[in-house]
Amino acid sequence: DYGEANGEGELLIKHKIKYIGNFNNNLPNKKGKLLNFVENSIYEGDLVNGKKEGKGIIKFNDGTIYEGEFINDKYEGNGKLTFKNGCIYEGNFNDNTLNGKGKFKYTDGKEYTGDFQMGLKHGFGRLTWNENKYFEGYWINNKQHGEGMFYNDGEKLKCIFRYGKIIMKID
Repeated sequence: DYGEANGEGELLIKHKIKYIGNFNNNLPNKKGKLLNFVENSIYEGDLVNGKKEGKGIIKFNDGTIYEGEFINDKYEGNGKLTFKNGCIYEGNFNDNTLNGKGKFKYTDGKEYTGDFQMGLKHGFGRLTWNENKYFEGYWINNKQHGEGMFYNDGEKLKCIFRYGKIIMKID
């Protein structure tokens, strides 16, 4: 019997994870730092009973960074995800996935603001190329679907889409 770990300290778990921080009842709790040697990541933030829970930031060796809310070790609630290619998503997460309202900035300058479902543009949203050129309308599985409007330097084109293809132009 090792007794009960409470307070601050360090723990190496199966040579896979090193934990530095607060303990309560032998489990990482409150604020701490997890160095995960398997997924090559560093997490700093809130923990409850050994799991990422609350607010924190996780950085991966490939450059991916998530900063935001966690529930039961997963991205859940509001957060910001910077991808290794430089794209940035800010908004709602559910079960580690872009889900709900958010903004996705592409490295080429395009920006999508709107609804996401299961990591894809899904629902109503706006894709902007620049301040004078954008599309506003409905999306299904990353493709324009239903009614939408293109705006280009003051000109408007209203269309009906089916899975990303224009099927009808409306005057």
